[in-house]
Amino acid sequence: MTDTASLGAARIGSRFIVACLSALGLALSVHAAAAPPSPVERILIAGAVVDPASGDLRRDVRIVVRDRKIVAIDPFDPRAPLPEGAIDLRGMHVLPGLMDTHTHLTEYSIPEESKSESDAWIALRAQRLADEMLRAGFTTVRDVGEKGYIVSDLRRSIEAGWVRGPTIFNAGRVIAPFGGQSGRQFPVPPADGPTWRRTYVDADGVDAVIRAVRENIYYGAKVIKIVADQKPYFYTEEELRAAVTEAHRAGLKVAVHLAGFQAARNAINAGVDSIEHGFDLTSADLQAMRDKGVFLSTTDFARPQLLFIFRGNTQMADAWAGRIRNRLQLAAKHGVKLAFGTDVIWPDGDKTRGEQMIEFVQAYSDAGIDPLTTLRAMTSNAAQLIGVFPAKGTVRVGSDADLVAVRGDPLRDIDALRRPVMVMKGGEVVMREGSAAP
Repeated sequence: MTDTASLGAARIGSRFIVACLSALGLALSVHAAAAPPSPVERILIAGAVVDPASGDLRRDVRIVVRDRKIVAIDPFDPRAPLPEGAIDLRGMHVLPGLMDTHTHLTEYSIPEESKSESDAWIALRAQRLADEMLRAGFTTVRDVGEKGYIVSDLRRSIEAGWVRGPTIFNAGRVIAPFGGQSGRQFPVPPADGPTWRRTYVDADGVDAVIRAVRENIYYGAKVIKIVADQKPYFYTEEELRAAVTEAHRAGLKVAVHLAGFQAARNAINAGVDSIEHGFDLTSADLQAMRDKGVFLSTTDFARPQLLFIFRGNTQMADAWAGRIRNRLQLAAKHGVKLAFGTDVIWPDGDKTRGEQMIEFVQAYSDAGIDPLTTLRAMTSNAAQLIGVFPAKGTVRVGSDADLVAVRGDPLRDIDALRRPVMVMKGGEVVMREGSAAP
């Protein structure tokens, strides 16, 4: 290239760069001059507000929501005209969004009826189930065992705003002694071996348990789930303590599946955050849980669910209903912190997953648990267990605008929760009775 040609090319390049910089500067100046976007504000006029955390009930209330948070809660004269654009919930009771601390979004059958499914199909169905949960009033759920790490991706898509669903705290693959949660009847056919590894991580010994915790954290788990019994062999206190230490160091809670007996004592002494199920826990176990602050994630099936599980066998359903009722009453008597969980994993006629979940309040009623205690298990207690209180699980200034409105007073009739008329998550109305789905 000649010197003249080089000089011409340089000048063209210089003019191009100057033009780009000028355009960039103009864009930046226009952006700087533009007013910042106004925060989204919504006003709710409620007949009453229930805050289970404090037990308070306030009537005729104005709730102001801005940027996903509650910024004001004030008295409102019911004779005054509604503020422009306000959501009219006069005559309704507003309470915090409900929580389920034991869900399985990737499960859709009882184990004996499970079949092979692609990850894509499971993920699409999990998205639908998440939406059904949210529309029923469950704004936060804890998924304690998924196939692969499908729920990790579902959680991320919800957080990114791609799809709609509750706030999710997922456990990834469940950590267990060799064999996962299989082995109710020994011996297990060797051909069944590979089937559990989509949902479970085999980890035996302290080093293997620590590695399994780290693997789950690496792949997106927000809580660690461990199976402590279910087989003739079970985790030692040392193994469980190693899991707790590693998880807590990363800021994650530890949930442990067990029925009771020595496995329960090992888990309680190891300092786990919650025991899932615990149908065979003794008074001594429950007393130790209360003293150490270990939550009970109840998964207490009401009789209709038990009849479904046992295919209409009334004798089995009644026996289990009594077992569940006695344990729940005993836990409440000892002052153990209860966190509402369901463990629904099966389809049931025309009911959505959310409608199935809310039916579990019947087990609390059958055990004589008062509505306020039940509400706390579904809100403030659950939020404490998950680690999000008071951002969630309460209705107060500064909390997330996760709210449910119902007809009737849930402090008098817990079944009012079965009929939500509005659900709000993060300041966005995701369900309103009589309105089309957003």
